[in-house]
Amino acid sequence: MENIHITKNTQTQKDILKINQYEGWAKRAQEVVFKMHRENLQEMLPASFIFELPRLNASGDFYYVQVLPKNRILIIVGDAPGYGIMGAFLHLVVDRLVTECLHQDEIHAPNEILKQLNTKLNNDLNAIVPLEEKAQIKMSVCVIDEMERTLTFAGAKQRIAYVQKGEVKETRGSMYAVGTQMFAEKEAPEQTIDLEADTTHVYLFTDGFQDQFGGSEGKRFMRKQLRDLFLQVHQEHIPTQKQQIKEAFNHWKGNENQVDDVLVLGFKLD
Repeated sequence: MENIHITKNTQTQKDILKINQYEGWAKRAQEVVFKMHRENLQEMLPASFIFELPRLNASGDFYYVQVLPKNRILIIVGDAPGYGIMGAFLHLVVDRLVTECLHQDEIHAPNEILKQLNTKLNNDLNAIVPLEEKAQIKMSVCVIDEMERTLTFAGAKQRIAYVQKGEVKETRGSMYAVGTQMFAEKEAPEQTIDLEADTTHVYLFTDGFQDQFGGSEGKRFMRKQLRDLFLQVHQEHIPTQKQQIKEAFNHWKGNENQVDDVLVLGFKLD
C-alpha cells in the first residue's frame, strides 16, 4: 500500500512538472508575439506604457499594436477566457486572426475588425466545441489617427478610459463578447474621441485589476476606484504612471491571491 502511495505521488509530481514545462513554452511563444507589439507601441507612441501581470506564467490578457495606412495606429487590448496555457492558446489564435483581418481581408475599422473576428471564431473555432467551452473574448479596439488627432473605438464587453479637462471619462463598447451569437445579432457601435491637448491620456484595460480582492475589508477594487487611479496618476511621467499603478495593485492585493490576469495599457499623443 505504501509503495502504491509513493508511486501516485511520484506520478503527480511528474504531471505537475510537465504542466509547468508546457506553461513555460506557452509563455515563451507569447513573449515572441508580445515583444513585437511592445516594440511597435514604443516606436509609434513613445509616451506609452504596458503594465501586465499574469495570474500564472502565461496570460489570457493580450495586446496587439500595428501601423495602418494613412498614419494610423491600431491598438487592441483583449481578455481571453482562462489562464495559463488555455489563455495563451486563445491569445495566439486571436493574434493570427487579427493579422488576417488587416492584411488578407483589408479590414481596418474597429467595429468591422470585431465583426470579422466574431465570424471567424464562431465559424472556425466555436463551431467544433461544446457551448460551455466556447471562446468568448472581451476586446477593446482603437484606431488612432495622428493627422486628425482622433481615436475611434469599438469594444466587445470592454471599455476604455481617458482623461479630458481634468475629468476621467469612459467609453463603452458592446455588451457582448466576441465569439457569441449575440454579438453577431447586435450592432458594434463605434465612437470617436478628440485627442487634442485637453485629452491628456488614454487607458485600455482588462477587468483583472478592478476584480482583484484586497484592501482592509477584502473587497474588489472596482472600476470606479480604477478610474480614480487613472485620474490621480495621469499627470505623472510615463514610467512613474506605470510604477504607481503597479504599486496601487500590489498594495490593494496585499496577501490575497491574484484572481485574474491584469493588463493596463496607457498612452498619450505627443
